[in-house]
Amino acid sequence: MISILVSIFLSFLGIVTAAINDPAYYNSLSSFINKEHNFSKGNGTISVEAASLVYNKRSEYDSYFKDFSFYSFDAFDKLVQLHSLLKDAELASATGDRLYLYNYIAFNGQDEQVELSSSSAFKQEVCKFLDINSLNDTSTLSASSGNADLSLFYQQIQIEDCGKSKNIARDSTSCDGSHAPNAGNCQALADDLEYNHGGDVFSDSPRSYCLAGCCVSWSAPISATGDWLSAKAGWCIQQCVNAGLSCEIFGVVYANKTLDFCLSYRADGCT
Repeated sequence: MISILVSIFLSFLGIVTAAINDPAYYNSLSSFINKEHNFSKGNGTISVEAASLVYNKRSEYDSYFKDFSFYSFDAFDKLVQLHSLLKDAELASATGDRLYLYNYIAFNGQDEQVELSSSSAFKQEVCKFLDINSLNDTSTLSASSGNADLSLFYQQIQIEDCGKSKNIARDSTSCDGSHAPNAGNCQALADDLEYNHGGDVFSDSPRSYCLAGCCVSWSAPISATGDWLSAKAGWCIQQCVNAGLSCEIFGVVYANKTLDFCLSYRADGCT
């Protein structure tokens, strides 16, 4: 019965792709969207190669997506399954699903960030996708999703609802309304880096580490210590995050290298 309903829905959208018509794919995607899942926390590195699709099957919307890699302290097992679904969505050219799953991973698998609501962080990313690709509506996204709820969510977003985020410049520190993390999550991450990993060296790759809904990331290869990352995170919390903004510090010098440091709710940085 489920497979019949899926086929009817996809025929209505005009999407006939092997991956989306796979009931296992549909059921897994729906379980994430409906929050019907349970994972052990786990930890490890996730690498997303989204800038080049499998078999070199390029998409006209690849200007939004980019490769990124990060270490999750608490959501690795969940991210592995999301990453598997993302590969299927890429193979099927299911742009609507791909956008959702890509962001779910970038949000370190945090359910609240991808709620299908007008106030969610994911809605901001939909607006960013529209802006980057000079689209005036979400019809492309709605018609390329294998889930009815996600398709309807896209349909309900109007371009007029996509306002610009605020930005406050404080010398070399920029506080921005985009990708603003929760202050409590960021403090937990800063404390974990200081007290549990203070003497650890975080090598050249990955250059992003996440705990719950907060991530530190930096723009150039360095071997940073947990203490140093914690201190930069603490500065960002004071300057920006406590005010409900994300934080990017420009021109940071570490071991004779100049880089930018970011604290946000995304594994792929502030922008």
